[in-house]
Amino acid sequence: MQVEIVVENGQIVDATGLQYPSGDRRSSYISQQAIPMLIDLTLQAQSADGIPRIGGATYTSNGWKSSLAAALRNI
Repeated sequence: MQVEIVVENGQIVDATGLQYPSGDRRSSYISQQAIPMLIDLTLQAQSADGIPRIGGATYTSNGWKSSLAAALRNI
């Protein structure tokens, strides 16, 4: 999982999943469902810690949170 964020005036204003689980049809489907929710949660929470795990998409959720935390450390 790789997340890209756009930060303006100290606020996350956009987030994108650049790389995500898509090795098979099930993983691809889960990612397509979870990523829009993770983007919304990111914009609301403004941190990785404030994002809950999405049921049925644990791997994607955990990967998103980890990548988001790394991106936030690099700004």
